[in-house]
Amino acid sequence: MENNKLVLVQAFCVHHQIEPAFIEALSEGGLVRVVEVENSKYLPEEDLKEVESMVSFHYELGVNTEGIDVIRNLLTQIRQLQQELKHARLRLDFYS
Repeated sequence: MENNKLVLVQAFCVHHQIEPAFIEALSEGGLVRVVEVENSKYLPEEDLKEVESMVSFHYELGVNTEGIDVIRNLLTQIRQLQQELKHARLRLDFYS
């Protein structure tokens, strides 16, 4: 992974005014990928949108890390069901 595709955890935390311990807790829970390069911790750039959602869940809604995991799983299931419904509608339109 190239360094220009990584965001320093400390910079992310300062920008969002959160504690680095929260990112560490998410990492320990398997909710985010943290890459360590030369004793510095980084978040992959492609994961930032999801990490920002988790920050919102925790700091704005008061959801703990276990709750964030549940929410993520439910959102994944919803997306999958939406895709299945879209596919079923396309097949139904084909036959009608």
